[in-house]
Amino acid sequence: MTESTWDRVTSLKAVITDSGQQDCQIYANGLNRISVTVFIECRDTDDKVMEVPLDHLADKTQFIQYTSKEKLTWNGSSGWCYTHQKNQFTAIPDLGSGKKPDGVGQQITFYVYCSSDTATSINIGVHVATDTGKDFWLSYDSESFHTPVNFQPKAPFAYGIDDVDWRHEKASYWLPDVYKENEWKFNPVNYYLSCKRPRFKFVTFDAHSYQSAAPRYNKMCVYQLTSQGPDYSHWYAWFHGAYVWDDEPHEKAQMIAGASNAFFNLGDSLVTVYDSGASDKNWSLCFTWVESGNSKEGSYCFDSVEEGFSGARLDWGTYVIVYDQYGNSGRFDLDTSDILNSLGIKA
Repeated sequence: MTESTWDRVTSLKAVITDSGQQDCQIYANGLNRISVTVFIECRDTDDKVMEVPLDHLADKTQFIQYTSKEKLTWNGSSGWCYTHQKNQFTAIPDLGSGKKPDGVGQQITFYVYCSSDTATSINIGVHVATDTGKDFWLSYDSESFHTPVNFQPKAPFAYGIDDVDWRHEKASYWLPDVYKENEWKFNPVNYYLSCKRPRFKFVTFDAHSYQSAAPRYNKMCVYQLTSQGPDYSHWYAWFHGAYVWDDEPHEKAQMIAGASNAFFNLGDSLVTVYDSGASDKNWSLCFTWVESGNSKEGSYCFDSVEEGFSGARLDWGTYVIVYDQYGNSGRFDLDTSDILNSLGIKA
C-alpha cells in the first residue's frame, strides 16, 4: 500500500492568534513578537483530506509580502521578520478583549517582529508548497485566498525616572547570637524598582556590575566602612552597603547581607528579600540597603580581605536594564552617593 502524497491546499487562512483579528500593532524594537496562526487544509492526490506532519508543514510554509509576494526574512535582524519561537516579549500592545482564532485544517504558528528602522505597515500573506510541487498563495493575486494579516509598527520608547516607582520598606532579618551579645545595630531596608506606567509592567531586569566572585558577598553593589580607630587598617565600627537580588523568579527568601565574617569576624546575617512579593500585578526588582555596626566604639576590625574587596569603600557601579512586556527598555544606575543614609536610582 502506497502512502498518500500531499498534492493540494483547499483552505488557507492566517489570523492573529491572541485576538482572532486580522490587524495588529507591534512595537518596532526587534523584541516584541506577535503570534500568527495559519490554518491549512491539505488534500492528497485522491482529493482526500490528509494530515501532514506539522514540522514538515511548517517547513513548506512561508510568510510573504501580500502584494509583491516577496518573502519575509526568517530569523532576521532588520525590517519585517518572522520565526518559529516565541519570547518573553510576545504580547499584543493595548490588547482589549480577544477571541479564539478559528479556521479549517491543521494549525501552525509563527511569530512576527520588526526592527527599530521599520516605519511602514505591512500586509502579510502566505505561500505553501506541496509535496507534488504545486504552489498555493494567500496573496493579492491569488485565485482562492485573499485575506492578509496587517501589522502597523508602533514607535518604541525608553523608560525614564518619571516612569518608575522606587519605594522602600523595613526588611525583616535574622542575626546570630553573637550580634546580640555585642550590642549590634542592624538596620536593613528593602527598595523596590517597578513600573508605574498604566497597563505596563517590567518582566525582565538585567543587572550589571556587582560582586559575584565572593560567594558570601554575592550581589553586593557597594560598601563603605567607617573607621572609629586611628587609621584605615583596623577598628572599623560601621558597615553600610547595598545588594541587588536579580535572580528569577523574584520570590521571598532569606539572603546573606550585611557585615559578615570578612568585615567583622561574625556569623552571617540574613535579610528577607521580596517581603512584599513580586506578582504579575506588581513586577519589581528588590535591592537591600544595610546599616550595621556596634555600639561599643572600635570593637571590631576589618581584618581579612576576600577577592574583590579593598579599602574603606568600594562601588561596583551597578546598573539595571529594565524591559517591559513588549521589549521597551530603560537603564537605571544605582545612586550610592548617600550610602550612609539611603539608596537611590538615577536614569
